[in-house]
Amino acid sequence: ENNNTSDSEVITGTNATREEKAVEIAKKYYEKTYGSTEGIYFTYDSVNGDGRYRVIAGTAGSSSNKFLIVNINTGEVTEK
Repeated sequence: ENNNTSDSEVITGTNATREEKAVEIAKKYYEKTYGSTEGIYFTYDSVNGDGRYRVIAGTAGSSSNKFLIVNINTGEVTEK
């Protein structure tokens, strides 16, 4: 029996697909906000309890990484 009572996904596909979507949205947000994504890497980190995806944006060896919280259903991004 299926005890999964979560709401149906708006975006279909595997978890990997949704993670890629989150990274894609984060990149677009970063480029729009900071002008360029050159030299920045974007790494999927985790899913928050509320279903939003956490993406890390940073440069190699930097301690000033940004945490971007992405709602893949609305495209909304917030920074932590």
